[in-house]
Amino acid sequence: MISTTTIAQQYEQYEIAPFRLTDISGKIATRYLLDEQIRGQSGSEDVFQTRPTFEEELFIQTESYIYHPGFLNMDIGAGALLVQQQFDSNAGDNSTNEALFNFLVNLDFLTLKEYPVTLYYQRRHPSVSTSLAGRFLVEETRYGLNASLREPVSPALLTVEAFRINTRGSGFDTSVDDIVDEATFRASKSYGDGDRIALTERLSRRDSSSGSPDLPIQQTISTTNTTDIDARNRFGEDRQFNLVQQLTFSDQKTEQDITTDVSDTRYYGNLIWSHSEKTQSFYRYQTQRNQRSGIDAVTQRAVVGASHIKGINQSVDGNLYFSTDKNEGFNKQVNGATGSITHTRQFGFGSVQLGAGLSYDRTDQKSTVDFVSVFDEIITLNGSMPVILRNNFVISGSIIVRNTPKTQVFIEGMDYRLVTTGDATSIERLIGGSIIDGQTVLVDYQYQPGGTMNFDTTSQSYSINTRLFDYVNLYLRVRDTNNRLRSGTPTTPLNSIRSYQAGIRVDYPLSNGWTVGGEYLYTNQDEDIAPFVRNSFDTYFQVALPGLSALRVSAHRETVDNAASLEDVDLVEYRARFTSRPWGRATLSIDADYLEDTGGSLRRLRRGQNLALEWGYRQMRFVVRAQYLIESQGVVDREQTIVKAELSRIF
Repeated sequence: MISTTTIAQQYEQYEIAPFRLTDISGKIATRYLLDEQIRGQSGSEDVFQTRPTFEEELFIQTESYIYHPGFLNMDIGAGALLVQQQFDSNAGDNSTNEALFNFLVNLDFLTLKEYPVTLYYQRRHPSVSTSLAGRFLVEETRYGLNASLREPVSPALLTVEAFRINTRGSGFDTSVDDIVDEATFRASKSYGDGDRIALTERLSRRDSSSGSPDLPIQQTISTTNTTDIDARNRFGEDRQFNLVQQLTFSDQKTEQDITTDVSDTRYYGNLIWSHSEKTQSFYRYQTQRNQRSGIDAVTQRAVVGASHIKGINQSVDGNLYFSTDKNEGFNKQVNGATGSITHTRQFGFGSVQLGAGLSYDRTDQKSTVDFVSVFDEIITLNGSMPVILRNNFVISGSIIVRNTPKTQVFIEGMDYRLVTTGDATSIERLIGGSIIDGQTVLVDYQYQPGGTMNFDTTSQSYSINTRLFDYVNLYLRVRDTNNRLRSGTPTTPLNSIRSYQAGIRVDYPLSNGWTVGGEYLYTNQDEDIAPFVRNSFDTYFQVALPGLSALRVSAHRETVDNAASLEDVDLVEYRARFTSRPWGRATLSIDADYLEDTGGSLRRLRRGQNLALEWGYRQMRFVVRAQYLIESQGVVDREQTIVKAELSRIF
């Protein structure tokens, strides 16, 4: 935050006047954008969409004040954005010519006083990224105010902000139609030597009709009231105690066909005690209570731990922990302890590091229900890589996947598919569906808790890592986890694991800026539920080239044989990256990648090329970015070309 003293120093040069214009600046730009997509499926006609767009923008901004900048300082700007767009697809073609206008008004009142106020209004048409590649223009209108009370008028710093954001626009993959209203009050106070406490009250309302144009969109209104209390304290004779605490109360109401009320209370506290430069302990506690639709879920976690570093060759750490999970008809309590030690020995041409760890858990679980419900688990679906859900033994028929505004429900088999390996369930995005690449989604589901039982879990792990000549690493890791049933009858199997992992990594510098390297990793995990064997191999070389250029080429090969599933991995991947400064102020990068996985029930293929060129001279800037992408998943193919070019000058 900029202090009033600093602002006053900046304003010393200005004289008192009824009105004074202090600066005029602007930007002129021309852009070309191309978004082309082709989707195909065996036995059906390809679907294509092409959207080339030309844009010309002129924006002029003025800086001025009335009486004095400390009384009323004004930033006012306006400009035109001319858009010529063509659209061509299987369904037909059309073209549009639009004249859009951008506005900016920012009024800062009484900046040098203890009670400054800012009013603002802005309308702009930014380019929004809908995925890792797609983009489109939206119209965004934002207006609101900020106000503060500072010392000595107020004993604490008080701030108030209220605004509305209205966003509308549509592209190939998604449309945006959101109105967000938000009001925030914040009080904060710094005291002592580095101590601080803050209270934040936030009320927000979101009215959304956003989503994929290929699915029905249901208007959703959500209202959220959140209270945060945040405190940070350092105390002790030598300031050796550091305490961080956060308390949050949240109430959310979501209105669709039915109204859903969710109440969430969370507390987090972490105390770190620095006994000396080498010894430290921590004391951590967190709890959460979530209530919705008659379901009351409570979780608690408490951990006490310590660590000690003996020189640079040895470290020891350990902790005790306690946790409880309570839900309707389900109660699970876990008490345990862990400890680990590492020791490093140096010798003439390298070093060896030995490590060992031991843990013990006692689990006491009572269940009178066949399933436990989970709501709004957040996952992000990149490409076609499966993402594992947090809980095991998921009931597949209970899974519901929504977009984050909750205006749409995605369809299994069209937008995503479920992949089950042992007790784990994953969600895989289908490239021919309505989930865009890189989209974050919310998942509701139910899982089997396992019945009423009491069991002990012991785990031990050992590792050895040998470094030779500063460029060769040899390592071996062994883990053994065993469960012992003390009482009860599990309805899902307990999982004992014996895992062996061995590998070697080499990074060898050659002459003239060349470096070659690679890594081989072998994993054999013998477990009761989902045993597997993995082989992974990576290699690369990179070289410095003339003209401030560099090239890096890498390859990856991986196979996974899952004994309890047909969803294996047989993957090969290649990557190349070239960077250069071809002339003075220009930078160039070219990327290419290839990935193919034939191990699962759906063959996955991805090929992509990217180019980025930037050049600047004084106030002029030229940027080109292009991407060509081909994806295949089973019998579905997708091809996309993105080109973005901009020439701009600031004056």
